Amino acid sequence: QMCIRDRYMGILRTIKMEDSEIREQKQQFLREEILEGGYDPGEFQTFMENAREDGLNVDVWTIDEIKRKVNEFKRTHRPKTNLQRESSTGNVEDSNSNPVSPPNQSQEESEERKGDELMFQVEVPCKTLALTPLDQVVREVQIQILKFEKVAGGIFSSSYVCYVILTTPFNWMVKRRFSDFYLLRSTLIKLYPGINIPPIPPKKTGRGFEEPFLLKRQIFLERFLRSCVDSPIIRNSPQFFNFMSVSDESSWKRIKSEMERAVEIKRIDDMWSPIGKITLVINNENKIFAQNAKEFVDFADPLYKRLRRLTKQLMVDYDKMSNTLYDMAESFSNLHKHISTFNDSIEVGKNKTLEDIYVTLNNMYVKWGDTCQEEIKLSQEQLRPFFKYRHHENNSFKELIRIRQYYGQEYIRHKMKVDQKKERLFQLGDISKWEMTPAQLQGLDKAEILKNKGEALKVMLPKETALEFQLRDQFAFYNQQNHTEVKRSFG
Repeated sequence: QMCIRDRYMGILRTIKMEDSEIREQKQQFLREEILEGGYDPGEFQTFMENAREDGLNVDVWTIDEIKRKVNEFKRTHRPKTNLQRESSTGNVEDSNSNPVSPPNQSQEESEERKGDELMFQVEVPCKTLALTPLDQVVREVQIQILKFEKVAGGIFSSSYVCYVILTTPFNWMVKRRFSDFYLLRSTLIKLYPGINIPPIPPKKTGRGFEEPFLLKRQIFLERFLRSCVDSPIIRNSPQFFNFMSVSDESSWKRIKSEMERAVEIKRIDDMWSPIGKITLVINNENKIFAQNAKEFVDFADPLYKRLRRLTKQLMVDYDKMSNTLYDMAESFSNLHKHISTFNDSIEVGKNKTLEDIYVTLNNMYVKWGDTCQEEIKLSQEQLRPFFKYRHHENNSFKELIRIRQYYGQEYIRHKMKVDQKKERLFQLGDISKWEMTPAQLQGLDKAEILKNKGEALKVMLPKETALEFQLRDQFAFYNQQNHTEVKRSFG
């Protein structure tokens, strides 16, 4: 027996060692692809958590699944810029000098005060988004997912589920798989930066054909589509319009192929607007709005989780209560039978009043129990999906706010660095160190420019100044989009 136990313990130790090696393989792959690749680990953790409830546990994923998720993440996210990685290393004049520590709290407060001084607003041209029929009758548009259909696979294909979508008043009826929804959202994120793209439910494995799961997913996806129609950019995008209207299978396959090849838009003049222009704004009003919005979503996040949990408990409580009420109704029914039998056995002194009371009580408690069951159904079909959707939508707002904050920090830090460097260069008085081309220097009156500090600061360090303006415009874009999109979604 000891020998058998020792062999058993040895097998367990071997399994644990193998599990440990596999875990280390997974973690090493993630370190190389995410951390060393320059991607934000916080974004990746959120991405994995949205993919499945236990997504942050590396042991629940196979190495192949992790590789697929990393590839999906890279298609919808971008690594930190060189500026972001280098912002905490080296001084502004010599990148090989001793590295400095990340900004402390006083430095960040200084950046915030610097941001308060910035006032900037301009309209810039961009690509014009043609209006779709959805925009023309937007208040009349009704979207329903009528049902889901399970489609059996063949020799070369797996079984799958498709959702039947009806859009009125156009009477468009299309069938879309969950992977089509996922592709649509990923494409919208790439092509329309700064827009709050509504959430879809995370991918789940092992429950794909369970009816309760599919019903919940159907409700969530219907909310996604309705929220898309509420956005002027999304409802006028050709990708969403085709998703809702193209029923021909071959045409839809061609459109999906185009969507899969979509390239992420980064330049402001490549972005889209129904009016062909975008407003870039930096002001204190938007800054305060962003701070208040962040406080709200951070405050609301745990409350939505709590409401989902409490709604589930409420359903359990309603079910217990309805069972108690039905038991009481059954007791009243039995009492009615017995008093009725007793009354039938006597000629004088029949108690018909008591019979009527038991009938009334039975009917009342049955109706009360039915009401509890209706409340369970309401909670299951409306309340829990609503809180779940709002929780996921809250994460979309968080991402908008995070992107605005990122570009704001990058712009302010770079601006402060360039301003300090320009100040030193002007005090030095050596125009040859202003990093200007010979052609740019040729047009300068050196003696005169050294007397005019304002003009000198404008012309020196042209490349770094151009990058400053580029970062300013990006921050101003996301700053205004954050303000516009959060107000629109909450309005």
